[in-house]
Amino acid sequence: MDTRLAKNIVKLIRGEQQRRASLLEDMHPEAADDHWLFTDLPFVAELCLMLLVAMRHQVERELISLAARAADNGKKSLLSNIRRG
Repeated sequence: MDTRLAKNIVKLIRGEQQRRASLLEDMHPEAADDHWLFTDLPFVAELCLMLLVAMRHQVERELISLAARAADNGKKSLLSNIRRG
């Protein structure tokens, strides 16, 4: 995942958070608080968690790739076997 994609995903999450918050302005304050706490906030938090998990997986892939290259003096044959397996 490159930084441009990550920035676009963060921008999307912020936009969704703002969109959902703006929909609550017309609601009764107590109902809006409940809706935000129990519906909108968990959804936005899940989006953030999905981004973090995707970033972690990318880091893991890159570390495995580096380890495979280091273990076999930089040959790509071992790396190809890891990707297939």
